[in-house]
Amino acid sequence: QELLVSPFSANERGEFYEIKGMVALTDGVKMSINSKEHAPPHFHVTYGREEGLFSIVYCNLIKGRLSPRTRNVVYGWWKSNKALLIEKWDDSRPSDCSVGVYKE
Repeated sequence: QELLVSPFSANERGEFYEIKGMVALTDGVKMSINSKEHAPPHFHVTYGREEGLFSIVYCNLIKGRLSPRTRNVVYGWWKSNKALLIEKWDDSRPSDCSVGVYKE
């Protein structure tokens, strides 16, 4: 039996991936950035069964379905915390990351 020593999550196919950091939890809405990612720089949002990906640059929904209430919470938080998202994105890039650090 192996013990997981880092925070992990699983996608709908049952594949595990490492989460490099939950950035925030606001009104039950969780914002996080994963270590191995694809372009463009983005953050993950989950609230109950709702899931989505948002661009760090404009906070637009890239993928997923979220209620208007959840989108409003995300946008309100993003307006004051974009710099934190950029910092967390840059800090979580592994050396072999093809996307690299945040650039506008």
